[in-house]
Amino acid sequence: MITRRRSTKRTLARTGAGTVQRAQQAAADLQEKTATLKHNQATLAAAEMQIAVLQKRREKAQATLLHNRAVLDQAGLNLDYTVITSPIDGAVGDRSARVGQYVQPGVGLMTIVPMGGGIYVVANFKETQIRRMFRGESVDLTVDAFPGAHLHGTIDSLAPGSGAVFALLTPEKPPGISPKSSNACRSRS
Repeated sequence: MITRRRSTKRTLARTGAGTVQRAQQAAADLQEKTATLKHNQATLAAAEMQIAVLQKRREKAQATLLHNRAVLDQAGLNLDYTVITSPIDGAVGDRSARVGQYVQPGVGLMTIVPMGGGIYVVANFKETQIRRMFRGESVDLTVDAFPGAHLHGTIDSLAPGSGAVFALLTPEKPPGISPKSSNACRSRS
């Protein structure tokens, strides 16, 4: 349409029906409109490229968000792992763990003594004494710390070895003393 107008104005200028000034004005308008069109087309192409860049940034931001949520979930799990719960109700005895201490799986931190269903007594006997002891057998106990108190219970378990067998460093016997073995017997009263 602009090209047709320009040619019409040129024709008018040649024939004398239009002025030269109008023809020059039309040529200048055409160049200005062409330049504006090229500028707008370049701006559109740049904007389309910017859309692609922004889409990639958005995808990266979404991936970072998912990663950060996973890190947060893992931190929550790790925090849950810092709480150690006892499988039974009872009183703490023989506690070796302290606040702020790092612990490893499988390390004994304390002994929990059940208080609701009865009392556990751990006693040491010589091998000759445990020959006649069996799991589930009735026992009568006296405790030196409680004179006059008599406890009745049953043998819960017999240890498969002496304390020296389970120790990290076994005790050394001085020469000339014959080793005697004692096994632990746990009874419930």
